[in-house]
Parts: sequence; structure tokens; C-alpha cells
Amino acid sequence: MTYSMIKIGNKQNDKPKCIVVDRNVIIAGETGVGKTTYIKRLAENSENVLYITADEFIKDDVINLEKLKNDKISLVIVDDLYKVTDVNTFNDKVNKLNAEDVYVGLTCLEETHIKKFPVNNSYILKLNKSVDGFRSLVYIDGNNSERIKIQQA
Repeated sequence: MTYSMIKIGNKQNDKPKCIVVDRNVIIAGETGVGKTTYIKRLAENSENVLYITADEFIKDDVINLEKLKNDKISLVIVDDLYKVTDVNTFNDKVNKLNAEDVYVGLTCLEETHIKKFPVNNSYILKLNKSVDGFRSLVYIDGNNSERIKIQQA
């Protein structure tokens, strides 16, 4: 089984930081920190990442497993997660994709706010924004964390 890799930013020594897409990803951060901008940029810069809204994700005609496989998509990032009303249907779709090695990125305000979604053993990407507009990311994998630099806002 081969997994794809995506570049999430640069390490402190300016070398690229990539993650293996082998599980779901949580993209967390406060309102206005640039989560949507960041995930759209991830999708634009990686051929195996798809950006989609929560409303589109629920529709069967938009998320088609065969089309995702043909397009070599390994990570579907769902924005506007707060709009999900049918949590069971959403979770069923996530579990079905995970069973086929297609993983889901979930955007939220804080990683603790999404307890109703299947997020166990996920990567966590927590966006921060400083006063001068510089954005950084804390990459959390289990008990390990690392600060990653990303482009200016």
C-alpha cells in the first residue's frame, strides 16, 4: 500500500515539512486565522488533495469514491464543518472513504469542538496568527508537536 505525501509548510530551518496521508487530519484555529485560505492553498499545491464544503461533501453526486480514486485524491478537506446537521450520514461517508484509503480533513475552531466526528488518531494542524500577520502552524501527531512556518497571510 502506498500513501501520498503533502507539503504542509516549512520547518524552522526552511526545509519543507511533509506529512504522509495515512489518517484523517484536523485543521483547527480561531475565526479569522486563515483556515480556509490555508486549505485552499493546500488543495491548489497538491494534486491529491480536494477542497470541498460540508454541503457538497454530503451530496452523493459530488463525493464519488470511484472518481476520487481515478483522480488519485487521497485527502478530502471539508470546510464549514459547523454546517453539518446530519452527523450520522457524514460519519458514515467518512468511514466509507477511510476504508478505501481516502482520508478526510476537518476544519474547526478548536480540535476539541468536533467530538461528534471520527477524529481518533488524526493529525492535528493548528493555525496561529501573530500580531504582525505572520501565520504559523503547530503540527501535532500523538504526543509530538512541531511549529511549522507557512506563507504570509
